[in-house]
Amino acid sequence: MPRSLAAFVLFIAASALSLAAAAQDITLKFSHFLGPQSFFQRDVAEPWAKRLQDKTGGKAKVEVFDGTSPHGDVLKQASQVKDGTVDIALGLRCGGSTRAAPSTRNTTTTRCSLSSCTILA
Repeated sequence: MPRSLAAFVLFIAASALSLAAAAQDITLKFSHFLGPQSFFQRDVAEPWAKRLQDKTGGKAKVEVFDGTSPHGDVLKQASQVKDGTVDIALGLRCGGSTRAAPSTRNTTTTRCSLSSCTILA
């Protein structure tokens, strides 16, 4: 796992844990858009969830929802974080815009980029 990604994920975990009282157990719901056998599921999400649980003595747990679950639907992730269905989401945000192409016909382009993980208290 790249160091920058690992550092980012650990930062998100530390931020989430600072929101909870130290004596309370917490289960974070982490949603991503990739599949259950993806590198992200196997090499990032699952090891991170286990490491977080180990480092907190079991006080913090993470439920990981991949793209095949209702919580992994890339089109619903932002609203699920906002309404508290999930605590952390990693997904794509895509939006279409219409522009005139040089050939005088209109085409639709889509801009996609990785969105940042979001945590709401």
